[in-house]
Amino acid sequence: EKARVMAENCNKRFEVLDTYELENNTSAFNLLGSSNKPTEIADRLTSLLESKSDFTNYASEAICAAVISLNYLRRPITISSIKNSMNLKFYFKAFLTRLISYAFENSSKEALDQIAAFCTKNGLDIESYPKLTGYMGISGFEEKTKTDESITDEEASDDKESEDSASGKRTKRSSRSSKSTSKEKKSSSSKTFDPYRNLKEKARVLYEIYLFIRSLNRDSTPAEEEFEHLYSMCCKDDTYFIKVSSSVNPIMSSLSMSDFSRYFSKDSGAISIRDIYMSGSVLYVSLNALKNSLLCSYVGRLILADLCSFCGDIYARNYSGPHISIFVDEAAEVCNEYLVQLLNKGRGAKASVTLATQTLSDFKKKFGSEYAATQFIGNCNNMIALRIKDADTAKAFTSTLAKTTIYRRSTSIASRYEVYTRGVSESYNYGLAGADECLFPDSALMMLPNFEYVAKLNDGRLIKGVIPVLTD
Repeated sequence: EKARVMAENCNKRFEVLDTYELENNTSAFNLLGSSNKPTEIADRLTSLLESKSDFTNYASEAICAAVISLNYLRRPITISSIKNSMNLKFYFKAFLTRLISYAFENSSKEALDQIAAFCTKNGLDIESYPKLTGYMGISGFEEKTKTDESITDEEASDDKESEDSASGKRTKRSSRSSKSTSKEKKSSSSKTFDPYRNLKEKARVLYEIYLFIRSLNRDSTPAEEEFEHLYSMCCKDDTYFIKVSSSVNPIMSSLSMSDFSRYFSKDSGAISIRDIYMSGSVLYVSLNALKNSLLCSYVGRLILADLCSFCGDIYARNYSGPHISIFVDEAAEVCNEYLVQLLNKGRGAKASVTLATQTLSDFKKKFGSEYAATQFIGNCNNMIALRIKDADTAKAFTSTLAKTTIYRRSTSIASRYEVYTRGVSESYNYGLAGADECLFPDSALMMLPNFEYVAKLNDGRLIKGVIPVLTD
């Protein structure tokens, strides 16, 4: 609520993304950003997998093929649509759609005739391919096919009559039984007939047509990598494909459930990081890690990935826009390689990142090593610490501060009584020794009163201060 009031005072639009109280959301949000590049989207979604293996690469290929298919069929790219299109049948439809367009682009009438004959022979729903339907109507291909079928039927009936006359008499009962048997076979075959069976062989036939089109004008018709990637996926075994793509399905399902689908997979009208930036708005994201840590890590990772990609675009284009301020509370919950990249290269895109955390141990646990956690903290230019109760964290902070020389004075007085001379001897020693110590000791950092802080700034200054309490 404080953030909302401050945004209103600054005349800025305030957007809310809440993963738990969905009714608080002000708009649908596009977690995949504004990019439709298959490899980039696949990289983001497969980065959500905890363990990296060969199955991760296969899942990436499946997601790439889904995005390519959605682009070919001109359908919106959302998490839900990607999940629903990750199957070989959908890939094949997109593959055939692109091949038809490819034939039109190269004005290959012979290839279009081959495609039309292929679809008719295999019983594919031609109405699903408007371009091909229009071509068949104009070229008269459909009427020609019907004429050929009628001629074939007449020839077959003539042959049947000659066979009947030659075979002699038959009873009515046997003819009725044969008719009923043929009807049963026909109905059973129509029920089991699937035009998308044996996709591997059908894809190979279509790929031969594609090679034929390329051979007509190979110099001006380069190979399409995305099309060939789709062909390779269509040649996968169905059982094997389900096995290798199952690793990413639970993640896609959790992000495209009915409640989340309204906000994370809306076809149109969803905002992205780019929209927030261009409108100068404020985006407040509530991940609710305590309630659902898994969903928190998914959404947080995707948002940071989009932020990192967008900052990369700004840096590459040298766009002179406004500054970007990114604040991450409980940073250990969402720290990942994208957040590290923002810390490393964010300044080039005029982005500043502020992280808040409790202890250094949180980062050690997240990264799996003390070295990686220290390296992560080392990317921060300014460090501000209030009272710290963890000794390792306090030491890690004070060890980065400048050293100072602490002088220690020593004084000693000695007296001794001599028995034989019956005299007293005295001695007096004075010493001064210097040693390098921390300018602000970690023990003092662990005993700071409320609102007092120690800050090390990027210009080398050390500040010991008190946060002011604002009153009316």
